[in-house]
Amino acid sequence: MSAAPEPSGSTELHLLHRLREGDAGWANALLRLVQDVPLYGAEKSFKLSPGELLSDRFLIGLAPKVWPQLRFEELRAALAMPPASFAAMMADLKRANFLGLAYEGSAAQRVFKAYVEFPVPAQRLPGPAPGSVAAHLIYHGYKWDPDRGEDAALTRYWWAPELTADEIRHCLARHQAGIGHAAVRAAAQGMVEHCMRHGDARRFQYIEAREGAGSRVSYDLNVYAAQRPLGEVADLVRDAARALGVDTAALDTLLAESAGRMLGHVSAGTDRRGRDFLTVYYEQ
Repeated sequence: MSAAPEPSGSTELHLLHRLREGDAGWANALLRLVQDVPLYGAEKSFKLSPGELLSDRFLIGLAPKVWPQLRFEELRAALAMPPASFAAMMADLKRANFLGLAYEGSAAQRVFKAYVEFPVPAQRLPGPAPGSVAAHLIYHGYKWDPDRGEDAALTRYWWAPELTADEIRHCLARHQAGIGHAAVRAAAQGMVEHCMRHGDARRFQYIEAREGAGSRVSYDLNVYAAQRPLGEVADLVRDAARALGVDTAALDTLLAESAGRMLGHVSAGTDRRGRDFLTVYYEQ
């Protein structure tokens, strides 16, 4: 069993990012690299943090059988992946069974992300922190700004499969306690509870993210199994946005455009700067 999303049909890449003629933007560099490669799947997402809505975010999945088509050295150069981080990623790929490539853009910064998924061992390993549920180290996530040339940040993702609804609630409660905005905590919890009413919690996929010894601690819950449209939780998202001081007009436009898309993941916690965030992933 994999923590990756289920494969989807053909993806129109121009829907992931607004391509413009003559645009040499970083997101387009990634899309051009994979335009002729069969994708495992694709997701869009948006992220809410204090005073900020990040909506230019997407992730594409690539199964091992298509990796020979990727021309990794070309990928490294086109995406300006730092050499040391690229070498570490290539070493990881020797024992991996999935690769996700992602982009996040804002007026202030562009970020590329490469998620390498490892095979699941026969036995669960200890969790990543005291009190954590027993889990598997499922991903290494490499994240870098192509404009800065710094080594990528490495995030480790721990997956705990087949948790009961109460086990999921317990795991989320540990992270929710660290989120300062009550409306953000309530929105994340409300979305999860809504999905639990419509799907088997054991089919959800709970993941914890940890980055070094800093403040980057968060969770991600894959809720595709609930089969719920994003529009059903739009009011909860708006509540979190208002609490964070986000422009609700821009958010309303995004929610209207994606209301019929399938809700995929709910992710919340604190970022590497210690700020609260809520991220919502949905099917492209």
